[in-house]
Amino acid sequence: MSSEYVLPKRSHLVHKPIEPRNLSVKLRNVDYSDDVHWLWQLKYDGCNMMVVVCEGKGTAFSRTGEVVKSCQHIVEALEALPHTHIVWFGEAYSRALPHSEINGMFRKQSPQPALGFVIFDSVPLSCFEHGSCDISYQSRLHWTEEQVMRYKPERCSVAHTFAPSRIESTESLINHMRDTCGMPFELDGYVAKRKDGKWTAGAGKGGEQIKVKDHLSLDLKCVGLVEGKGKFSGMVGAVQVEYNGQVLEVGGGKLTDWWTPEDAAKFDAAAQDVGAEFVIDFLRRDDVADGFRHFAAVLVHHETMGQKLFVRGATH
Repeated sequence: MSSEYVLPKRSHLVHKPIEPRNLSVKLRNVDYSDDVHWLWQLKYDGCNMMVVVCEGKGTAFSRTGEVVKSCQHIVEALEALPHTHIVWFGEAYSRALPHSEINGMFRKQSPQPALGFVIFDSVPLSCFEHGSCDISYQSRLHWTEEQVMRYKPERCSVAHTFAPSRIESTESLINHMRDTCGMPFELDGYVAKRKDGKWTAGAGKGGEQIKVKDHLSLDLKCVGLVEGKGKFSGMVGAVQVEYNGQVLEVGGGKLTDWWTPEDAAKFDAAAQDVGAEFVIDFLRRDDVADGFRHFAAVLVHHETMGQKLFVRGATH
C-alpha cells in the first residue's frame, strides 16, 4: 500500500464545473456552443476521484479529501507511468453498472476491480498544491490523452470529448450503445470547457467549465415530510416540495439518520461559508441521503431556524 499524501488545506481541492444559473450576469451571455472556443465532454455519472502522485507514490482521494481505498488498482496503474509529480482528475466509473452500485463500491474499504477511471484532466503536482495552473485546458487534455494512449494504464481511459457541433451524433452514439449493448451507460449530462481555460481550485465562478445537463435541475423548497410505511415506518418515505404552485411528493429513498443540533449548526455554518454549491454537492452523497438517486435531502435542525430541508431534484 502506498503511503498517503497530505492534501493542501483549502476549502476546494478541485476545479468544479459551474451551472449556468450560477454564472455572473456577464458570463451568462457567453455562447458555449461554438467550436472555436469550447470543447464538450461527457459527464459520467460515477464518483469524482483524483489520484495524487508524489515522488512516484500515489494516493486516491474523493474530491472532498477522503482517502479512497477501493481503487488501489487504479493508483498502481498510474504509479507505473513515468510521471512522479502529477494529479489525475476523473470519475470512478463502470458503464455496465448503475450509479447506486458504483457509489456503493467506491466507498468500500476493500479493492473493487470492477471500477475503472475515466480521466478528464491532469495538472502538475506543484500547480495542484498552489491551487492554480496556467496551462490551457486544451493542452492539458491533449497531454492526458497522449499519456493514456501511450502507456495504457489498466482500467483507465479519457473522457469522451467532442466539438459542440457534434452533440447530436454523440447522443446518437450513446443511445446506440444503450440499445444494442444492454448497458446502463449512465450519464449526468455534459460539461462545456473553454479550450483556453485555466485550472483553478474552487467553485468555478470564472466560467471555464460549465455544466450542461440533459435534464432539468431544480432546487425546491420542502414543505413537508411523509412517513414511510411497513419496514420504513419511522423513516422519511417521501418529501413534499413546492413546484409550479403545486405540492408534489418526491420518493425513492429514505433518510437513515436525523442530525443533532450540533451537526446541523456545523453544516449550516459551512454552507454559509462556501455557498449553495457546497449544499447541492453534499446532498448528492449517499451517506447523507440513502437511495435518493435524483433527489437527495438532509433535514437540518436549528434552534433559531426551525427545520429546513434542502432538496435537489432532476427530472427528464
